[in-house]
Amino acid sequence: MDRANILITGDFDLPIYNESFNVIQLRIPNDDADIIKHLKGMEHYIVGGPEYVNSNILSQAQQLKHIVVMGTGTNSFVDLNAAKTKNIKVENTPSINSNAVAEFALGAIITNLASSFHSKDELLNGRWYQKSHDTLSDITIGIIGLGNIGKKLTIKIKAISSTTQIIYYSRTRNEYFENEYGTKFKNLLELSKECDVIVLCLTYNEQSHNIINSQFLNSAKKNMMIFNFSNPLIIDPIALSKSLHTNSIGFAYFDGYYDEWINNKGAGSDKYGLLNLGSNKFIATSHIAAQAKSVILELLSEAFIKIKEFGLN
Repeated sequence: MDRANILITGDFDLPIYNESFNVIQLRIPNDDADIIKHLKGMEHYIVGGPEYVNSNILSQAQQLKHIVVMGTGTNSFVDLNAAKTKNIKVENTPSINSNAVAEFALGAIITNLASSFHSKDELLNGRWYQKSHDTLSDITIGIIGLGNIGKKLTIKIKAISSTTQIIYYSRTRNEYFENEYGTKFKNLLELSKECDVIVLCLTYNEQSHNIINSQFLNSAKKNMMIFNFSNPLIIDPIALSKSLHTNSIGFAYFDGYYDEWINNKGAGSDKYGLLNLGSNKFIATSHIAAQAKSVILELLSEAFIKIKEFGLN
C-alpha cells in the first residue's frame, strides 16, 4: 500500500505520526504561491494555518484529492465550489474545539465588560482609566447559534453566575436545554432589544450571511456588546461600522476579520474603518480561540483518521 502524501499547515509541533504517511509541514505560509509549491505531489491537505484555500490554489494542486479542515466551518477556509469542480473531498473535524472556544469566549466577555484592553491602552498613553462596570450577574446575554459552542458557553456562564439571564436564537429550539439551564428561546429582534451582550457561534452559510444587519443593529439595546466567534460575514460590516461610529451599539469583538492573512494590510487600509476604532469600541484577533495545544493534537488525530478512512474508500 502506497504511503499517503500529506501537507499540513499551521504553526504547531507535530506529534509522532504513523509511518504510513509522508508528511510535510508548512508552519507559516507566506502566500498562495508558497502553498501551491508545497502542494505539489500531495494527495491530502490538512488545513491548520491562516490561509483560505481559494480557486487559484486548488486549480494548481494537480494531485490533491482530499482536504481536512482543522475545525468546523469548511466554507470559511476552503472555496467549496472550486473543490467540488475538481472533485476534491472536503471534510472538517467538528466539535473538538468547542470547549476551547467557549472558554475563550467567556474570558473575552468578562475581560471586555471591564474594558481591560482600553485600560491598558490608556495607561500606555499616560492616562489612568477607571470606570465601574457590569458583571455577568448584571447582564442579559443572547447566544445566536445553540450548537456545541453555544451550549458549552451557556453551561460555563451558569457555573459562574447562576442568575445571569441567557436567551438564545437557533434554527432548532431546544426545550430540554431551556428547562435544564433556564434559558429562553426568542427571535433575533427580541434578542437585539433585550440583550446587553450578544455572542455569535453559528455556522456560516447563505442563510446566516449578514444575519446581523442594519435592522438588528438599529433595534439594539443601548451599549450592546457583540462577540463574534463565527465567520465575520455573519455580520454586515457596513452596518456594524455605522452602528459603532454613531454609538448605536457599544462594542464589538471579532476572533477573525473581513480581511485575513495576507489580505490584512492593517488599520490604514481597512475599508470599513473598524480597525481604526479604539479598543473601547472594536477589537479583532487572528482566530486564536481554538489554538489550544491540547485541542490541536486532537484535531490532528481526527484529521489523520479521516485520511485513513479516505484511503479505504
